[in-house]
Amino acid sequence: RVNSFLVYPNPVSDQARLQYELASGEFVTVEVLNAGGQVMMTCLDHEWSAAGLHYLNVPFTDEMNAGNYLVRMITPQGIVNIKVVKQ
Repeated sequence: RVNSFLVYPNPVSDQARLQYELASGEFVTVEVLNAGGQVMMTCLDHEWSAAGLHYLNVPFTDEMNAGNYLVRMITPQGIVNIKVVKQ
């Protein structure tokens, strides 16, 4: 179970920091999607994360246009989305 899921700063210019906390260890996928729902990058691909607090740097590259994006976290327990604005 995901206890917390944060992305900062928001809006972001070139790199965001993702913070998440898991109640127990589980496999995690983290993706960045554009406003059309297309996966722009996969930061974690079904990787094991132990229980506790985790941090992940998420690059918002120059190839990614300014606009709205979703940072999506997928675990066996469900999906959590956070809207992020790239300047």
